Amino acid sequence: LVLPATLGTLMVKCFVDCGTRNLQRVCGVPIPASLNQFNGLLKTMLLWVLLLMCITEPLIWCATPDDPETIFRTSCEEVKEIKTIYSILSALGMLLFWALVLDFSVFSTRISAFLLVCGHVIAEVGLFLLAMCFLLLAFSTSISALNHHLVAFDGVPVWMRSLFQIVIGMFPVSNYYLF
Repeated sequence: LVLPATLGTLMVKCFVDCGTRNLQRVCGVPIPASLNQFNGLLKTMLLWVLLLMCITEPLIWCATPDDPETIFRTSCEEVKEIKTIYSILSALGMLLFWALVLDFSVFSTRISAFLLVCGHVIAEVGLFLLAMCFLLLAFSTSISALNHHLVAFDGVPVWMRSLFQIVIGMFPVSNYYLF
């Protein structure tokens, strides 16, 4: 039900934008202005995810017209590889649906303020994680360059993992005695 409605809405908006020459160029390619907005982009992504979900639907792949007992079966031999792709697409589709529901936050000042604060906090958490990755890389490369005799801790990836475990407090206490 959502797929035809979304497809119809996007097509009408695109045709109106093309008819009125309301196009914006992105890397030299003209794109309708309605698709260049955040909601238009999310709806387009949702449309493609729903189309791919329709193609990889396990009910369709397992349906056999001559056997009425297997009409609504979702597990068969043909679906084993497709089921993982379908589950990833369904999770992505749910995330896109919830992102589109965020538009309703304008109806409540409290929810709108909460989402505004969450947006700023997520940006700060992202900066923290970026700084932590930079520091882990810097210290792991410098420690790895030292002349040490720890065979178990030889190499940058091992030091990055060990330093990350120390940061989150999950480094085994028995390994402290190796130093």
